[in-house]
Amino acid sequence: MIKSGSVTVSTAGTRVQFANDETRITNIKLKAPSGNAGLIAIGDNLVSMTNGYELAAGQTLELAIVDLAETYVDAATNGDKVSWIGGD
Repeated sequence: MIKSGSVTVSTAGTRVQFANDETRITNIKLKAPSGNAGLIAIGDNLVSMTNGYELAAGQTLELAIVDLAETYVDAATNGDKVSWIGGD
């Protein structure tokens, strides 16, 4: 089954968890939407703009498997987000 979603960082510099409960997603593709004003960073619960995988607006990252409860995003600009799609 295909699943998708997005995560918005309301306050830059404050990491946001993708999901509160364990949700494993396979063949996940993460994208920084073209409307983002700055960089976003993807990582674990320690992610920050200086410690994470950076994506600029329009860039993508593909991973084989991710647990959404263990995945976080931070942003350099208030209101920027990351969108994702994958299977379960």
